[in-house]
Amino acid sequence: MAHTQLAVLVKRVKVLKKHFCFKEPTHGITPFQEDSLRALLVLTHAEMEEYFEQTARALLDKAKKTWDKTKRANYNLAALLAYEKIDHYATFETERNHIIALYDGIINENHGIRIKNIKSLFVPLGYNIDKDFDQSLLSTLDSFGAQRGSVAHLGAKSVTNLLNQVAIVGQIDAIIRMLPEFEKSLYAPL
Repeated sequence: MAHTQLAVLVKRVKVLKKHFCFKEPTHGITPFQEDSLRALLVLTHAEMEEYFEQTARALLDKAKKTWDKTKRANYNLAALLAYEKIDHYATFETERNHIIALYDGIINENHGIRIKNIKSLFVPLGYNIDKDFDQSLLSTLDSFGAQRGSVAHLGAKSVTNLLNQVAIVGQIDAIIRMLPEFEKSLYAPL
C-alpha cells in the first residue's frame, strides 16, 4: 500500500536527482543549470504530492475494504464518519458512500504538500497534525512547497532567491528520510 508508494517515490526522486545533477561552477550556476534546478524542484514536488495523495487514498481504500469485509469501521473510516456531518434521514450505507465520495474529492482536489495540504488530506482520517506528525517534516514540506510555488508561478527573472543545488537536494533528502516515520504515525492506530 503506502509503503509501495514510498518505494516508488524514493526511486523516482533518485532518477530526477540524477537527471538534473550538475557540477556547480565556482563562479555561479549557468541559466541552463538554474533551469535544471527549477525542474528538479517542480518535478520532485509533483512526485511528493502524488505520494501523499496515494497514501491517503490507500488508507481510504483499506477502510472501505475493511468495512466491506467485516461491516466494521476501522480507525480511518470511523474518523471520517465523525468528521463529516451525517444526514440522519439517509441510510447509513448511503451516508457512508457520500462521505467517502466527499473525501475522495478532497484527495482529487489537492494541489500541494504544504501544511494546509497535509492537514486537509489526513485530519479527516483521524490524525492530529500537531501531535501525530513530526513538526520538522511539516516545516520542511511547507518550505519546499513555498519554494516550488515561487519557482513554478514566477518567471526566472522574477525569482529573487538564488537557487542552490546543495540546498535543494538536501531539502529533498531530508523529506525522504522523514517519510518512514510519517508512515509509522499513519499506521500506528490501525
